[in-house]
Amino acid sequence: MTTNAAFSVARAAGKIPTDRPFGKDMANNAFLTAYLATTPHEDLFLYAPVAGAAEKYREVLASLTQRRFKTHFLGLDSQQRLSEPGCLMHLDPHLGRDAWDRRRIGQRSYSIAALIHTMAGPFNLDSHMETVFGPVQSWDALVCTSRAVRKTVEMVFERWHAYLADRFGATRQPMPQLPILPLGVDVAKFRRTEARAAAGRAWRQRLGIADDTMAVLYLGRLSYVEKAHPTPMFMALEQAARASGRRMHAILAGWFPMPEHEAAFREAARIYAPSVGLSLVDARIEPAKTEIWHAADVFASLVDNIQETFGLAPVEAMAAGLPVVVSDWDGYRDTVRDGEDGFRIATVAPPGGTGSALPLGNAGLNESFQRYVGMAALMTAVDVPRAAAAFAALATNRDLRQRMAASAARRGAEVFDWPVVMEQYRALWSDLAARRVRDSENAPRRSEHAHEPRVEDPFRLYGHFATRQLAGEMVIGLPPAGAGTPVAAIARSTLNTLADRHFLRAPEQQVVLDMLGRGPQPISALAAAVPPARRAAAYRWLGHLLKFDAVRILDG
Repeated sequence: MTTNAAFSVARAAGKIPTDRPFGKDMANNAFLTAYLATTPHEDLFLYAPVAGAAEKYREVLASLTQRRFKTHFLGLDSQQRLSEPGCLMHLDPHLGRDAWDRRRIGQRSYSIAALIHTMAGPFNLDSHMETVFGPVQSWDALVCTSRAVRKTVEMVFERWHAYLADRFGATRQPMPQLPILPLGVDVAKFRRTEARAAAGRAWRQRLGIADDTMAVLYLGRLSYVEKAHPTPMFMALEQAARASGRRMHAILAGWFPMPEHEAAFREAARIYAPSVGLSLVDARIEPAKTEIWHAADVFASLVDNIQETFGLAPVEAMAAGLPVVVSDWDGYRDTVRDGEDGFRIATVAPPGGTGSALPLGNAGLNESFQRYVGMAALMTAVDVPRAAAAFAALATNRDLRQRMAASAARRGAEVFDWPVVMEQYRALWSDLAARRVRDSENAPRRSEHAHEPRVEDPFRLYGHFATRQLAGEMVIGLPPAGAGTPVAAIARSTLNTLADRHFLRAPEQQVVLDMLGRGPQPISALAAAVPPARRAAAYRWLGHLLKFDAVRILDG
């Protein structure tokens, strides 16, 4: 079975703006980099339905790998070649759209796998609506990065299936596979070394963090509406400092997507953690990006936001050998083992049915996504006393810190190192290939219908607009000498060339013209003079010639 995949480049990895490095973009680049480093194949398949888009990806590839591949740039005109790798891998959740495209050439021709980065927001949920309505098969997969994500996907699918049953009496509920596969990290880039430890000490000195102070690092986007409200962490650190007698210092490393929020973060620190030191570090650039991990004693991420689904930063922290204090939230529940790699702090949210009004503004595009998820976060609580107790325990017990740090580092290497994760993806692609052979096909395409209703053949959908349509028994002939328009003259006007790529090619045109030169011919005979795959083009071209009186219908 195949273990290879083609990558869709339409919305995958690419150049990341240094001023706005969003996590999903960094994760996608890391994913493709890991694939390029670990694949046993020498053939690299890149797919983009827009002509020429894949070729433009060369520069991105050069930035991700030094390996030399035999690179195949595929588009709609070569879509059938996706059967060679066997799977089209999307680094976003848009599974349904490509299932429609595939239906044009055959639903068993290849599998499609798509990756979920976040579930929140109408555009992300729309992609799952497309999956329910689209011709997705059991040999396709929607990869969930955590159990929490999978449960949410199942709930969304269940609600759409219930609606279709109520409205249309639908009884079947076709589903893609929903495997749970983590994101990975390049452990070697994070693993603590003497050089990195020295760089960490230099950062502590630069930030004014004394040796006897416990430095707690948060790394990521500094956004209280999209990531984590900082106040619970500030409150917990202040309580921990009082309980332990140890000085605490918070390092917030990352960037502010909304620069005006920096003042609010600083104000919250002054109000809720007056005794705790605070440093803001721009972690978008080197050397801070790779060195700041080693300035900390503990990593913390008390995420409370529904846009989060996996949480890569705690995994990176574990790879760097840091004990972690995280909220018991979505993917963190799968990555951090409470009491082993660190502590998971309980969270609580309002019950279902009490938040129905929250998404209405965002669904109608009257309110921003940030406002929607930010409002939900302000109603979600992290257990501050429990977090304070965790920080205090780590501050006062060096052995506990070291034990958890070692456990975290082992888990990072054994579970989340990219080669380990990539092996799971290769197993998934093989499993999908096996399903493609043995499973029954859902919603086979009808020969008389287009592969997708909204892209129906215009000459079928609107054919009754015309008085009549071309038919095989109609006889076509050239106009009398000196009448009509010579075929060669048609293309002299730019008014007439818009559809040229849909007509017969020059050698094929000459074959048909030679036949007409010998006398009138039935359209069926003219179409039979070109290969079967080109006969539709013959009808289109003859319609074009009729438009300019270059040929005429002679059967009355």
